[in-house]
Order: sequence, then structure tokens, then C-alpha cells
Amino acid sequence: MKLKQTVSLSAAVLTASLAMGMPAAAVAQQTGQQAESSVRTIAVGHNVVDAVDDTRETTADFIGALLEAEEGLGLGNWKQQEQRLKQIEQELQQMEVVLDEKAEATDQEWFDWLGGPDYSVTVTQQVASIGSHLEQVSNILAENWQTEGIQVLIGNNVLEQLRDLGETTEDLLNAMENAGDDYGWSTDQKRFQDARNKLSKMSDDLDKPMDMSDADWRNYLDSDEYHVVIHDNVATLAEVLKNLATRKQG
Repeated sequence: MKLKQTVSLSAAVLTASLAMGMPAAAVAQQTGQQAESSVRTIAVGHNVVDAVDDTRETTADFIGALLEAEEGLGLGNWKQQEQRLKQIEQELQQMEVVLDEKAEATDQEWFDWLGGPDYSVTVTQQVASIGSHLEQVSNILAENWQTEGIQVLIGNNVLEQLRDLGETTEDLLNAMENAGDDYGWSTDQKRFQDARNKLSKMSDDLDKPMDMSDADWRNYLDSDEYHVVIHDNVATLAEVLKNLATRKQG
């Protein structure tokens, strides 16, 4: 997605008007339809979409790291698994088209989108889709690994990409929570706190190897712990994202 913090001056003026309580009827007069909520703003709406796209992109990067590792992962029937991973990677790339449509959107188009139900449907569907793709990856990685002999830099890259994915998922959680349920998704405090706790544990798991010596890295890569940490945390991310995609009721 190309649009990064590029809200126009007119959007900023409209955003300020809404933030100060601009009546929904006034918004409807500009957009041609009744806005779902007078507190929705382009800046906040775009920030969430941007976070979704970043999470999609880092998911694709993580799969790319798995593909780069190739047979080094020691997954059984690698050729078949490789095709499955490439298919998921392609589907994630296709999702970018939906998100990039907003890169060249006008302020009016943004208000039209925010004013109806399609905004929250699009966001929650995209988040759920990323979660489902990661669930498929988790299923692939659930098989026994034989990582003896995998190169340290290759093994480290897989962990680094997974760490980046955890960070963008946390950014997405923050963006959706900060937006609140006025944007069409549920921000149940217990569910969001549970997600935050899981992401915090994941960060601790992935930070452990950072200060290892080369010898310790070699032992780590050859152990069961390496693939267990990766598989378990991919499953965690899939669960977190699918839970974030819960739409507001009523």
C-alpha cells in the first residue's frame, strides 16, 4: 500500500470538524448518505487500513523466509509444502489490490466508505483472511522438522520475519483498539488484553536467541525448541488476528 500518512489538508479540516461533533446530517449532506457515526475520521480510518496492509505484507515476508529456507527446514514432502506456501503467498499479494484502492481515494470517497457498513466489513474480512492464511501455515509447520545443518543466517531470518510480523500485528491491535467500536468492530477489553498478553509472550520467546553465541545458535537450530517456537507463535498470531476480526453487534 503506497499511501503512508498522506491525509490531505481538506481531509484534516473535515477530520477536525467531525472530531468537534459535526452533526451526522451535515456529513450526510456532503457524502450523499447518512453516516453510521459522526466520530469516524479519515485519519483514523486510514491508520487502521494501513496497519492491516502492513500485517499482510509482513505475513507474506515471513512466508518468503520459509520458502528461502527450502529443504533446510526439514519438512517432510517439501515440494508439496512449497506449493502450498507459494499459493498462500500469492493470495496475500492479491489482497493488496483491495487495500491499495484507497491509496488514490479522494476525501469524498473516504467519507462515502466510512459512512456505510462496507468499511468495517472490508477491514474485518481482510484481518480474518490474514488469520486464516496463518492458520494454514501453522498446519504446514505442525509436521516434524529436521533442521540439523540449516544455515544460521537462514534460520535467524525466519525468526526475524516472524518477529516483524508480531510487531505489525501488535500495531494493528493498537490501531483497531484506538479507533474503537465506532468503526464497526468489537473492541471487547478482555479479548484485546488477552491478545496483548499473547503477543508479549511471543516477543519474549523470539527475543531469547538474540544474544546467543554462534555455538548456542547451532544447538538451538538443531533442537526441537526452534521449530516449536515458530509453529506455536504462528498459531498464536492466527488466533489473535481471527479474534480481532469480530464485528460489532447491533
